[in-house]
Amino acid sequence: MFAQSCFKGVGDFIRAKGRTGGFQIKKAFWIFTSFPSLVLFALILALTTTSATIAIAEPRGEIRVVETWRPDVNVLGHNVLQYLYGYALDRNELVPCLAVSRKWIDDTTLQLNLRQGVRFHNGETFDAKAVKFNFEYQRKNNPGWGVQVCMKDVVEMRVIDPYTINVVLNQTDSLILDKLICGPVIGWAIGAPRYMEQVGWKEFLKRPVGTGPYMVEGEIHDYREVVDGGVYARLVANPDYWDEGFPKIQRITFVKYGPKEALDGLTRGRIDLVTSLIPKDTLKVENSHHSKVVKGRNDVRFTNVWLNLMSPHTIPLRDMRVRKALNYAVNKEELIRYAFKGNALEMRGFLTEKVGVDLSQTEAYEHNIPKARELLREAGYEKGFDMKVFYHEQEYLIAIFLMRFYSL
Repeated sequence: MFAQSCFKGVGDFIRAKGRTGGFQIKKAFWIFTSFPSLVLFALILALTTTSATIAIAEPRGEIRVVETWRPDVNVLGHNVLQYLYGYALDRNELVPCLAVSRKWIDDTTLQLNLRQGVRFHNGETFDAKAVKFNFEYQRKNNPGWGVQVCMKDVVEMRVIDPYTINVVLNQTDSLILDKLICGPVIGWAIGAPRYMEQVGWKEFLKRPVGTGPYMVEGEIHDYREVVDGGVYARLVANPDYWDEGFPKIQRITFVKYGPKEALDGLTRGRIDLVTSLIPKDTLKVENSHHSKVVKGRNDVRFTNVWLNLMSPHTIPLRDMRVRKALNYAVNKEELIRYAFKGNALEMRGFLTEKVGVDLSQTEAYEHNIPKARELLREAGYEKGFDMKVFYHEQEYLIAIFLMRFYSL
């Protein structure tokens, strides 16, 4: 609940940036699978508490936050810019945001009814024309990302009336609803049209104007160029936010720290909230006298591995039997128990029921070493092969466990 009241749902399916390491696996192989972990929030507790529910008329207070996953997306997304839909993990379904309802007119036409009475931070009106403008402008000015990639099957945003718009596809796309909730840098979020056109896309990302619960104070700096301990974004509460009762916090300051420095800052009181902890660090936070771990069940983070099928050194991975063997080799129960400290759930891939896909007839990969070896033998790799694996600092334990699984 803290995450909701503070950020209105921080986080997307975005990988972290950070320092990387690597190791060589001899006679082993790699995997393509997903383990979505429940997001672990850590926060400083106040010295006094009360059991009564207090109605807060105005946002108040300030918190210093370390956002350890893709800061550019999570500072902008949800907080400043917003999406047509959000996603409630606890109910496994899309929830209304700037769109309040939807229906399929036919196999290639999705009709959206938009929220009325919403204004951008600069006073511009949010309506169907604003949605259409954002789609067309970002397709043209955000090359290689956003709607150019995620929504390439959309041929038109057709305005029906001020608060109704049809998403017209050139072919059926079962993932289109999922793509509507991607992040603002790699996906699509809605900004103020006139302002966006006036300042241009790059400048807009520095000083974005949206409909969200927070407004940018100054500008957002490139996270990669900020020194450790430096501030890269300051947000202040939007006094005219459309969702009554939010936001709760008056000011949010985003600070750059690596995982170790963030943990130290949290336990020493220099940081108020770390949005995603390394699972093994949860015990250190719980043992602190003034901090607490909160599991954000309304959010999801994917831990996955990407395969390089283009390199001449990774030819074995092009064989489907090898990729199946990779999945059979992983003891997911053990991985979740020890590497994630129980804070993860197994998934069968990126397709989930939330996008309307029926997975009732699918089965998850079981842990089956004999089956994995059999598949490798059929593919001609009975003795295994060498691979190099790169991983982020916070994924160190996961990498160690996988290395052991793949060395059997």
